[in-house]
Amino acid sequence: MATQKLVAKLSAKSIGIDFAKAKTAPQDQFDVLGYATDIKEGESTYGKWTALVGNFEATNIATGEVFVSTQCFLPAIVNDLVASQIKQGNPVQFAYRIGTVPADSTVGYEYTVSALVEAEPLEILDAIRGKISLPAPKKNK
Repeated sequence: MATQKLVAKLSAKSIGIDFAKAKTAPQDQFDVLGYATDIKEGESTYGKWTALVGNFEATNIATGEVFVSTQCFLPAIVNDLVASQIKQGNPVQFAYRIGTVPADSTVGYEYTVSALVEAEPLEILDAIRGKISLPAPKKNK
């Protein structure tokens, strides 16, 4: 098993994407999986941001390095999708492959996202109940 590196937050930068290569050819960059239970919002000199909060793991496809964190930043289109479920009170489990393709943009590339499993809300009690056998609740007469 690969050694896991604990990082303050999972992001394309902390996972070690080669941004120069991202501008030259399409490529898969990293796989990320997690269980998001909350969000954290803020603002920086780059604008508003939303971090997913929970338990996350990402693997850099080029190096095989594995990173873990309790905060995760995904590409905006999928980050917003997961965050919207959390705002409705639904924790979400997910697994995505994140890639890049060259693009005529200010940064020179765009992200691609492929679902490795269907992202879905996960009811915590239902998940626990599914792992153990509980007798059916008794009905009052």
